[in-house]
Amino acid sequence: MLYMYKFFGNYGVAILFFTILTKMLLLPLQWKSKKSMAGMQRIAPKLAALEKKYKDNKQKYSMEASKLYKQEGVSMFGGCLPLLLMFPIMIGLYTVIREPLVYIVGLSGDQLKILAARVIEFTNETGGDSAVNALTFTVDNVSRFQAALASNINVFFDRLLTITPEEAEVVAKTIGSTAEAVMENQTVIAEKLMTINFNFFGLDLSQTPTFSFNLPVYGISWLWMIPLLSGLTGYGMQWVSKRYNPQVNTKQDQQNSMEMMTKIMPLFSVYIAFIVPAGLGLYWIYSNLFSAAQEPLLNKLLIKKGLLPKKDEPIEVKAEIKE
Repeated sequence: MLYMYKFFGNYGVAILFFTILTKMLLLPLQWKSKKSMAGMQRIAPKLAALEKKYKDNKQKYSMEASKLYKQEGVSMFGGCLPLLLMFPIMIGLYTVIREPLVYIVGLSGDQLKILAARVIEFTNETGGDSAVNALTFTVDNVSRFQAALASNINVFFDRLLTITPEEAEVVAKTIGSTAEAVMENQTVIAEKLMTINFNFFGLDLSQTPTFSFNLPVYGISWLWMIPLLSGLTGYGMQWVSKRYNPQVNTKQDQQNSMEMMTKIMPLFSVYIAFIVPAGLGLYWIYSNLFSAAQEPLLNKLLIKKGLLPKKDEPIEVKAEIKE
């Protein structure tokens, strides 16, 4: 993210190309996952025949099913691998978006406190106590509100590059340090500090979508578009996946579980996008769009290689299980 931001100079564009990079890196695993799912569809008739044959002997069915998986070279959990890998990527990206001054600018905890103390002081000078009260961060909790601090740094950027001995004394008392340590850290801050352009088509990606009666349109912010688009693109991606995957006759309870998951996951993404900085919701939108575009391409390749039947070709149970 650091290199992408420095190259493109825009947070939203950096997230876009970060999404492209992660999708490219995960493509081999995605292909393996699709092959595994195709294998599950291919052996579904044999599994159905086994289940019918050993309906009164669950242990025997489990043994024969495991043997079938092994014979066909199919993994029951192969299709879950990309999904499992997406969670650490999401957590890592959330950390970067939540703490840009550490992971993009490269500042330490003490340097963050110095910046927070100075921004609060400058805000107090320009807007009074009411302006300071409007800030979402303090010296003590600034590590959790770095995106908010980064937005305010842009306002006072030039003043934050230098500090006088008198100002260092004031900051030292505020953060419980020494003036010498403040001056030393200020040298590093001046070398590393940079403005971060969170603006993306008029939206501040450092902010968290929220409801407030102080907002101009019935408490609704334009940032609401990001969680809503996250959910809509999630449903779109699910529709594309269902559209391009051949249907396999499964148990009713399994079908119900799958349908429930397709309904819940996009709603879950909407909820998450409402409680985290908008940049993470934007990543989710990008990811859904790329996944939706990737799905038909991978399926066409599977059909071409004979690993999947064409969509209009039903999968019927024709297999006979020998004693």
